[in-house]
Amino acid sequence: MGNIYFKQRNYSKAVKFYRMALDQVPNTHKEMKFKIMQNIASSFIKLGQYEDAVTSLEHIMSERPNIPTGNNSI
Repeated sequence: MGNIYFKQRNYSKAVKFYRMALDQVPNTHKEMKFKIMQNIASSFIKLGQYEDAVTSLEHIMSERPNIPTGNNSI
């Protein structure tokens, strides 16, 4: 659902559904959790809520650093 709202440019609802999905994913699926967190950060960037986006991106970088996340952080 988060992806659908993101494509519809309803970023606040996308964040809501991404967070709901994040709560549903077990800790054993870390890659999926990181992808959802990246989607949350992308939604925050679209909303202009840069501090919230940075918080999500910093968490990802502390757990699993990667180039796309680092680029988004900048």
